[in-house]
Amino acid sequence: SVDYLLKPVEEDDLLAALRKFEQFRVVQSPVTNYRKLEEALMSNCKKNRFLIQKGDAYHYVETSDIAFFYSEEKVVFLHTFSDKRYIVDYTLEQIEQLLDERTFFRVSRNCIANINSIRKISKYFNSRLKLSFQPECPHEVLISRVRVPDFLKWVDGVL
Repeated sequence: SVDYLLKPVEEDDLLAALRKFEQFRVVQSPVTNYRKLEEALMSNCKKNRFLIQKGDAYHYVETSDIAFFYSEEKVVFLHTFSDKRYIVDYTLEQIEQLLDERTFFRVSRNCIANINSIRKISKYFNSRLKLSFQPECPHEVLISRVRVPDFLKWVDGVL
């Protein structure tokens, strides 16, 4: 707030407040980039392990051990590099927000991939890309042509 205006607002008072605002804006130091600050804070809040249930016991899987997440028939699975899969109690949308975007990318509606699990990126018809994973994903993963530019930037390390 730079001024206090009462109703009914007079044109002269409004112009004076706007001039005051312009002077204040010029004098102030450059505005902090709050987006970068938020990203820095959020990078410390990223999930580093997921709790899974195995029979009657609970275990955890380190995020670095996860090759990809995928959904089938409204069930979300976590798939590890050791080729094991577990059901998780998150939606892909929730998982996407919890993961470090430098390592994981939402490659399709039903798959979030770890950069280290992608073994081959092939051109596919209609300007799409087809991904091959190690370990193999149980279904075909295609990147829509709309997502291709963002995906390629991500693979290239540009955020």
